[in-house]
Amino acid sequence: MIRKVEKADVGVLSQIAKQTFRETFAHDNTEEQLQEYFEEAYSLRVLSAELENPESATYFIMHEEEIAGFLKVNWGGMLKPREN
Repeated sequence: MIRKVEKADVGVLSQIAKQTFRETFAHDNTEEQLQEYFEEAYSLRVLSAELENPESATYFIMHEEEIAGFLKVNWGGMLKPREN
């Protein structure tokens, strides 16, 4: 089952996104690099803005009423790249 991520869920989304990224890419990055990316991509400010984007939707994947992961779908034009 899936359910749409609401703005009130942004803290949980941030935690899951960071955990997933860390589990996947920690072996190729320093802790400093991970923290820099987390601020760029998974801060509450960034994720809240993404949740308000009308050309994007984020969903939690649910398993037995618990969050098992998430997915994000973009459509329409290219999203504005993040500033460095």
